[in-house]
Parts: sequence; structure tokens; C-alpha cells
Amino acid sequence: MTSKTVHVAEDAARILERLSRAATLLTFAIACAVCLSAPLLALSFANRPFLGMLVEPTLVVATVASAGWTGREAGVEPGPRVVRVDGRAVASSEAYQAVVAGLPLGRPVSVMVEHRDGRQQLHPSVTPMAFPRDDLLRLFGVPYLVGVAYVLIGAWVYRLRGQTRPGRVLAFFCFAASITCALIFDIWTTHAMVGLWSAAVALSGGAIFSMAMRFPVEWGPVRHRPWLLAVPYLLSMALGLRSFVSVRDLAAPYAYVRDWQASYFYVALAIVGFLLITLYRTRRAESPAARQQARLMLGGSAIAFVPVMFWLLGAAAGFRLVFRPLVYLPPMLLFPISIWVAILRYRLLDVDDFLSRTVLWGALTAILAGIYTISITISQRLFVSITGEKSDAAIVLTTLVVASLMTPLRAQLQGMLDRRLKSVGERGAELRRFADQVTLNSQLGRPERIACRFLDEAVAALRAESGALSLRRDGRWEVVETRGRWAGDVWLQVPLACGAERFGMVWLGRPLGRRRYTEQERDTMAAVAVDIGRAMGDLAGSA
Repeated sequence: MTSKTVHVAEDAARILERLSRAATLLTFAIACAVCLSAPLLALSFANRPFLGMLVEPTLVVATVASAGWTGREAGVEPGPRVVRVDGRAVASSEAYQAVVAGLPLGRPVSVMVEHRDGRQQLHPSVTPMAFPRDDLLRLFGVPYLVGVAYVLIGAWVYRLRGQTRPGRVLAFFCFAASITCALIFDIWTTHAMVGLWSAAVALSGGAIFSMAMRFPVEWGPVRHRPWLLAVPYLLSMALGLRSFVSVRDLAAPYAYVRDWQASYFYVALAIVGFLLITLYRTRRAESPAARQQARLMLGGSAIAFVPVMFWLLGAAAGFRLVFRPLVYLPPMLLFPISIWVAILRYRLLDVDDFLSRTVLWGALTAILAGIYTISITISQRLFVSITGEKSDAAIVLTTLVVASLMTPLRAQLQGMLDRRLKSVGERGAELRRFADQVTLNSQLGRPERIACRFLDEAVAALRAESGALSLRRDGRWEVVETRGRWAGDVWLQVPLACGAERFGMVWLGRPLGRRRYTEQERDTMAAVAVDIGRAMGDLAGSA
């Protein structure tokens, strides 16, 4: 390869880096704007008259429904397109919403629909109703909370690892997923940002393909040809652009269905590819750490994505499947639980502290969001059954009560997570600070006292179940101090020596909740033991 070719490749890589950063930050800004505006759009729809059915951007009746919806009870089925309401023609989403907003609650109106074959059907008595609050929580609240969790996780990932390509692609996926979740309700109601939702779905597929090439280790060809990473996003942009245009094409009111199906298939294909590549890496990755990461990612991804993958494949095949947030989102809550179990059992914290923190903070956010949503729903129903009050004041009151109860729970979970996620580097820093104190302070006392302090610090910092200190006395080695239930089971040992003279040994038992000590912990213990041994030698020489 000539020097000119190398320079061209380096310039191309730098351009891609800049584009990647700009695209990630732009998507983050859009996700934040969506999370702020989505509740306003949802509440504006919920406060207007409701015809007992939801429609998609070109007024095609959606598959989403619930018991008691008057439109469905009047016989309006999903699939045809609404063309008249109360005798007035509705040619667009804006016209439909304007007509429905002026209807009085409780007075039946006529609704005419047109099937794909051009046949029209009149439903003479559809009664406008108020949009049920339970359905607002189910169809908007749950997806929206998941979307907020995604944008927070993505922002945290970008803050810590935004300078790396794997960090950016993970953050980008979180932002695209946030937009997709937060705007699900909008595609059936106000249609204000349906084009943006369509683009975000397609971009999520590109991000999943990109993650498959980067996690747990970057694919070899990508390191030499970074432009390969742009290929999935180019396909996503093509699919997203088609959907962005077709959702507003009233001349071809069913064209968007075909484009959405293409995006669904692309995302499902990305999920399948990600799972297969990750499965391959569980067996063929070069390092044991990468294989361990791949196993964790495979289990968590399968739990999180397989249910929605089947829905995407069914929808892409043309089946009008109902998307039920309470059916497809609970697996997303099982995902963090499985990750937590994997960390405790397989010690992922030793493999990649950053990934562990990202996943577990996402777990905590998702679990709290689920508990919060379910608690509000149950408490509101209980409040209504006891008092018979269904006003907005009742909703506000029950929400405040649940929020006040959630605060101490969140604090306890956060404290537990912070204690659990103390990184290897933080644990090592505690030992190094103790070594610095010993080095700088020559008045710490006898060598035996320093050794005992070192044992205490090591047991606490590395979370050992037990420990022991052995010192040389009168030419014989004696165990002079033990911590915990010491039974002689040595998992880590370091000598305390100065030059050729050995003063003692520090032994640690099994680490709490783990299978082994990490290499970084072993190296830190060895380095600190050298400083402690030198200090003991200095004190012994001055005695």
C-alpha cells in the first residue's frame, strides 16, 4: 500500500469520525426534543373527543383496540380508510382531527370507510367518547417511559465513551430506540411526528447491524476499512426516506404500509444477524474475556429482542398484528434481571466495568419505570373502586402518592447498585492510598502493626470473605492475625519483603460473590505489598 493510499484512508477515517459524532449528537438532540413534546401531543389527543378507534397517518384504521371502544363496538374493523365523519369528508389527518375535535360527547355520528378495493361501507352510529385513562397509560405511558430510559442511558454512555466508535454506536442506538418508543402513540393519534418515527425505526436496524460489527470486539475488516460501518446506515437512510415520504402520500394511502413492512423486515434481519454473530463469537472469539462478553450479550439480547423480532417478522409478512406494549415490553424488563444474574454468577465486572455499569443502570431505570407504571395503574383503579372518583384530580393524587413511595425505593436500589458497582480501579485506589500513607508517614508504629493494617485494607477493598497474616518470628512462620472465617483456603497471596529479607505473607480467601480475583486486583496487591514491605524494612532497620 502506497503512502498516498494510506493518507487517503486516514482522511476518510477522520471524516467518518466527524460524521459519526455529528450524527450521534444530532440524534440525541432530536430524542430530547421528542421526549419533551410527546407528552404534550398525547395529552392534547386524550383531551379531545375520541371515536373509539385509532387511525394511522393516511386514516387507515389501526389494529390497536381496547374493550369498550365505541368505534370497534359499532363494527369498524382495522384495514379500511376513513373518508367521512358525521357526513363531512376527511381527506387528511388534519381534517379528520379537526372534525372529531368538534363532535359532542355521547351523540352518535356516522362514519364511512373505504376498503382497498374501493368499496365503501357506512357505520351509522359511532358514539364519541372520552379517551380512557387506562389506555393512555398502556399505549403511551409504558412506551414513553422506556423511551426516556433509553435516552438517559444513551447520554450516559456517550459521556463516558463518546470518543470511541463502539461507545458512539451504542449511544446512537439508544437515541434511535428512544425516538421509536416515545412516538409509538403518535403514529395512531396526532401523526405530528410520524415521519420522524419511521426514520428512527429504520435507523435502529442500521445501528444493530453496526453493533454486530463492533461488539464485543471490532470485526477485523472494519478496522482496515471503516467505511464498511456506513453501509448499514445507508440502507437505513434509504428505507427511512421512503417511509418519511409515503406516510403523507394521500394519493397512495396504503403505500406507507409496504415501506413500514420493509423497515420492520430490516430491523428483524438486523436482530437475527446480531444474535447469530454473537453466538459465533461465544465460541470463536480470540480471548476468553470476549467470549464471556459474547455469552452475556447473547442471553440478554435474546430475551430483549426475540419477542419483538417475531412481531416484526409477522408484520413484515403482511399480518395485521396488534402491537401490545404490555406484551412486548416486559421482556425488556427481564433483560436487566438476566444481566444482573450473569454479573453475579459469571463476574462480568471483571471483563468490562463500563459495560456492566451501562447495563445495570439501564436495568435499574427500566425496572423502576415498570414498577412505577404498574403501581400507578393499580392505585388508580383501587382509588376509583373505593371512592368512585374518576377526575383528573384523582389521577394527580394517586400519582403523587406512588411517586412519594417510589423515592425511598429508588434511593435504596441506587445505593445497593453503587456499592455493587465499585469498579476494580476504585478498589485498587483504596489500597494505593493506604500505601501512600505508609510511605509518607514514618510514625505508623511497629512493622507488625503496618502488616495488620494492610490485611484489613486488603480484605475491605477487595471484598474478601476472609484473610490471614503470617509473620516470621524466631525463625518460624506463624499466623498472627485472621479476618472473617479463615479456613486456610488461599485465593490470593502476596509476600511482604524488602530486598532479600521476607517479613511475612498476606493471604486472602474467596472474593465475595465472585469466582476469582481479577488480574488488575492481583497486580495492585503485588504493587502495594512491595511498598508495605519496603516500609517494614525501613522501620526494622531503624529500630
